Amino acid sequence: MRKILLFDMDGTLTDSMPVYNDAIRRVLEEDGAEIPADIVRLTAPMTVDEILETLLSLGCKGDKASLIARLDMRSAYAKDVELKPGVMDFLVKKKDEGCRLFVVTGSPKACCIPCLRHNGVLPFFEHVYTTDDFDTAKHQPGIYIALCQMHGIPTTDVTFFDDNLLALRAAKAAGMEVIGVADPSEAEDEDAIRAEADGFITGFEELVEE
Repeated sequence: MRKILLFDMDGTLTDSMPVYNDAIRRVLEEDGAEIPADIVRLTAPMTVDEILETLLSLGCKGDKASLIARLDMRSAYAKDVELKPGVMDFLVKKKDEGCRLFVVTGSPKACCIPCLRHNGVLPFFEHVYTTDDFDTAKHQPGIYIALCQMHGIPTTDVTFFDDNLLALRAAKAAGMEVIGVADPSEAEDEDAIRAEADGFITGFEELVEE
């Protein structure tokens, strides 16, 4: 594992995918829209704008502004979403070892910052980025290259943690070491993640115990 660590948030650091999944499926169901079986897998690494465009293309009603209002998850992220087991201990361990820690997430700042703050881990991170900061999605290698360029870091010096296969593929294509993190929302892709990633964990407790 390298000394610069980059983390996804939803489904990796936090157990927030049920909140995300319920919100996405609720608006689709309310509008009688098509619900693809892999809707979470496809949209999780997208930018917010791409998610809204996808929902509209599937048959959701209204416009992007009205969809944002209906999808509002700010309260749940700020109060209810918790860290996954072992995350706090792992972050403490890595900070004590002198690692630099970053987050890149598809969740907007209005969700991710309060979530990390209420869980007590926001100060661990040198910077928390969202896909909106780069106007590109996590399934594109360019987001990882751009993030590293901003900090003068070679992508080959970074270990990236994510539960999403498409994001892991993109980060690996950018030159990063990638570690898959088990999450029920990505269970159908677990075999592919295990095969393609440089490592796989079912929980951060495994890394704390090393």
